[in-house]
Amino acid sequence: MTILLAQLGDIHFKGDSDPVLARAPQLGAAISAELSADVTTVVLALCGDTAFSGTKQQFQIARGFVEAIETEIRRRNASASIRRVIVPGNHDCDFSGDQEARDFMLTGIKENEVPATSVRNLVLAPLTEYFVFAREFVGDANAITEAHHFYVAVDIADGDLKLRLHLLNTAWMSSIHEQPGSIHFPLSEIRPPVEPVDCSLAILHHPTHWFSQPHAMRPLRDRLARLASVVLVNHEHVPEATEQVPLFGRDGGATKTLYVSGGVVQENSEPEICNFVTLKIDVAGKALQVSRFEYRANNGKSFFERTADEMVGLSENELNMGPAGASLTDSMIEFLDDPGAPITHPNRDPRIPVRLADMFLYPDLWELDADHDGSDQKQVKSQNVSEEVLITPKVLITGGEKSGRTSIVKMLFMAAFDAGRVPVFLTGAEIPKNGERLRKKIRDAIKEQYSNLSPDAFEQLEKADRVVLVDDVHRMASTASVRQELLDELERQFGTVVLCGDNLIKLDEMNGRDARNSNLWEYRHLIIVGFGESLREQFVRQWLMLGGDTVPDDETLAAEVDRICSLLNDGTETTGTALSWTLTLTG
Repeated sequence: MTILLAQLGDIHFKGDSDPVLARAPQLGAAISAELSADVTTVVLALCGDTAFSGTKQQFQIARGFVEAIETEIRRRNASASIRRVIVPGNHDCDFSGDQEARDFMLTGIKENEVPATSVRNLVLAPLTEYFVFAREFVGDANAITEAHHFYVAVDIADGDLKLRLHLLNTAWMSSIHEQPGSIHFPLSEIRPPVEPVDCSLAILHHPTHWFSQPHAMRPLRDRLARLASVVLVNHEHVPEATEQVPLFGRDGGATKTLYVSGGVVQENSEPEICNFVTLKIDVAGKALQVSRFEYRANNGKSFFERTADEMVGLSENELNMGPAGASLTDSMIEFLDDPGAPITHPNRDPRIPVRLADMFLYPDLWELDADHDGSDQKQVKSQNVSEEVLITPKVLITGGEKSGRTSIVKMLFMAAFDAGRVPVFLTGAEIPKNGERLRKKIRDAIKEQYSNLSPDAFEQLEKADRVVLVDDVHRMASTASVRQELLDELERQFGTVVLCGDNLIKLDEMNGRDARNSNLWEYRHLIIVGFGESLREQFVRQWLMLGGDTVPDDETLAAEVDRICSLLNDGTETTGTALSWTLTLTG
């Protein structure tokens, strides 16, 4: 399955005399020339600023223009299957009339939140003609319209393969003189379908630096990185493609995101400038060909010249929403990001919080042998913890009060999520005392932790895809028969059960005449041990690297790592956690 997507943005239609109107046949010819035999669908993506000032007449002109492109494509390729998708840009807003009330409302909208209906209706009013055009010409299922004010997902399927396009309305807060850093996006409105897909792209008009920083820009950027491996933007009239790879990602990993800026189809101040980008997406092969085309006119002949052409391998982060396309709620993301104490970095903007994933390292773990007597202990190294735990059906992790148990559970949750599974976080204290009420608690947890996954859909996933992580399991019912019923229910519902609790669990496990009858005997038992010298050095290095532009050179960094590690070795026990050392570094 190969999709050819033409990224057409910033057309800025003003009237019937616009010079770009005469270039529709050449545009269609250039797109048609890219239709190799393996292309199953052509997608014409109108990526914002289709109009110049959002009037009905301008959108009518746009309709004729797109239809002329389609006519040329079909003239050259009669069997071509063509889809249209559209998102709005700031120029698609009609700001004629009194905007004083709307401008006042814009100042009161909270970052990343959906405004009240009355406020939303007023703020969206400049997009009225755009909504009509999008609904009539493209349809509610393929465009940002009044049926989907902020977000809609468009699926394109061929047999068992499926491409998903995530369309976002970033123009909803646009104003006449908007500046970079002035807009927000309600993240809770991004609710993808639950069906799995093979590849995902996001389409929005504004690049991320046009969003309020850091509180709106960073969460949106992170959500896009988790949502799609390719993000299409326009707005700045420069056709280019760049890869963004963070040095640190969740669980120590990094995800690659390709940002493609689509250029300008019609530059009103310089009408000879006309360019666009095509993306040929091999869904099965996870490969992408990005090409830039620029308008040329020589000796009365006009055509579009290919001026850039690159092949890119798609990263797997389009699958990181889990096997059912599950998306976490904002409150759950906030909980998982919370390191457990307010932490700032001395060389980092204090408005940018330090997340748990920014500094977390798994500790080494000791595994009890089959007889649970410690005679043949095996060490699980830090870098292998998540893999070792999540491949095991039943795991018990124990540690002392300040051993970082909750942080470990949070990071295991994200590791399972990033691996394409659907984890659920519970605490021992909140688990009811019978199996039926436990099922209700799990269903409630699904609604609290996932924004687009119903309890029924969750229960119908493959058992192997479901993971439960129970923190403070020592607070669960201690009566053997009750605990057995609860564990049976967890093991019935989940392919992987991870329990984490106090070291007292180990003593409880050994109690009784026949320890092998313990509810937890069959669990793989891992014991948290402190950070050794190597992990301390790795943690300090990772902490210093969070300083952004103030990161020292290699020689200075090595010396600073040695200095800080010496201080930690002198003043901190070997059982210290990453959090306790962070507080030492910042205190």
